[in-house]
Amino acid sequence: MRLTSHAMTGTGGSFTPSVDDFFVDEIPLYDASGEGDHCYVRLTKRGLNTRDVIHRIIERFGVDERDIGTAGMKDKYATTTQTFSVLGIDSVQAESLQDDDIDVLSARRHRNKLKTGHLRGNRFRLRLAGVDAHAESAARTILGLLSSQGMANYFGPQRFGRYGDNAQLGRSLLLKKRPRIGRWKARLLISALQSALFNAYLERRMEDGSIVRAYAGDVMRKCESGGQFICSEPEVDQLRIDQAEISPTGPMFGWKMKSPSNGTVPHSWEMQILAEADLSTENFRTAKRIAEGTRRPIRVFVEEPEVVAEGDDLWVSFSLPSGSYATAVVAELTQQPMERACFHSP
Repeated sequence: MRLTSHAMTGTGGSFTPSVDDFFVDEIPLYDASGEGDHCYVRLTKRGLNTRDVIHRIIERFGVDERDIGTAGMKDKYATTTQTFSVLGIDSVQAESLQDDDIDVLSARRHRNKLKTGHLRGNRFRLRLAGVDAHAESAARTILGLLSSQGMANYFGPQRFGRYGDNAQLGRSLLLKKRPRIGRWKARLLISALQSALFNAYLERRMEDGSIVRAYAGDVMRKCESGGQFICSEPEVDQLRIDQAEISPTGPMFGWKMKSPSNGTVPHSWEMQILAEADLSTENFRTAKRIAEGTRRPIRVFVEEPEVVAEGDDLWVSFSLPSGSYATAVVAELTQQPMERACFHSP
């Protein structure tokens, strides 16, 4: 379900992620200071995912994986620029990562390890191939709406693995119906489960038409600071939603997650989502620190959109907050479900 369906027809065409058609640049939360034990290596990689680069760093420098940090994961089928922190190496060593698939752009020391979320957002540039004749106008209109009104903050299909079964595997892991696996893989699978449950909650609110409506009990997030609070005056908070000061959040379920007030509509929706999956918040306790839970805004804003026509194709550029998916924007542009709008490489 999309927010812009009422606006006009979409662009048509399709998006196939590849190193030539999909470009992603991390927008850092802060700059390296020049002092400290960690080396912040900013690089551009092609045809490699984040794990591939981590393995190369381990092999090259003999460091422990725990001494490598990233602010987020990046796709394989793309040309992406991101930063890795590596404990104990210097800028000269960092340059040795350069090869046919990796360009090292800079290396500078900093005091702390990069961690997930140490990221302001991402800048995307992608090609929509074989678009309709009116596509440029449609894209500008749709992106304008997503910039002013926001968009539904769905997780994209790549979150759920090549075969789309990571969420179910994560559920089995929580319920101890599959063998114990490594911490990284467990985190990946449980995160996919949390993401699928969030998408189900978001779909519930989209069906109700309440993605931009304040309910008593909602856990609200301040757009600027990220601070959270419980909505007790919906009529007051509705004005703040309309002015893009705050957004309602949805559940990334976990045993420590902040929940809506008991007895409220948002709380009942969240409990229904869990019940439909035959889960409870206590099930997440079995995974301990990797399933503590958090909140995720159900609405985000597209920033600095640009559209350039190129023959039968359309190049679209935009920025999104950390953790938001370009494929959600593609679905809005093409007016197709994400699974149909985005054809993923094998």
